[in-house]
Amino acid sequence: MKWKTKEEREAKAFFKSHNATLLHGSEWPKAVGVALFIAIVSGIILAFLNRYVSLLSGMLMIVIGGIIGEMTSNAVNKKGKQVAIIAACMSVFSYFVFFVASYVIASASINMAILLFALRSMFTNLMNLICVAAGAYFAYRQAY
Repeated sequence: MKWKTKEEREAKAFFKSHNATLLHGSEWPKAVGVALFIAIVSGIILAFLNRYVSLLSGMLMIVIGGIIGEMTSNAVNKKGKQVAIIAACMSVFSYFVFFVASYVIASASINMAILLFALRSMFTNLMNLICVAAGAYFAYRQAY
């Protein structure tokens, strides 16, 4: 479709400039895949670190949230609300992976009970909730 008038060309330029932060087509799987990969790797690394220094897991989760947000937005070269929501969700998922990996390391087995126990353990005390919320917030802010 050719743009014929000056107003139509200006409208096209306006819509292109205001839709630059939206994810299109193949950018969705790329953003979700990168964020998911970072969430899984960071959750496992955090579980191994937690074996030796147990007090830092909450603070590191906040830092990991920021890393997930920044790396997700860098992977698709966009910052915006959609990328920020993906990053925040994957930050919470990273905390879940951390709990699962911690229980798997401790028990040397994985089953459905461990997954349910990890999900329940994420929300057992106020400090865990604060760390989950702060990590998701920093992931959102880094990607927006």
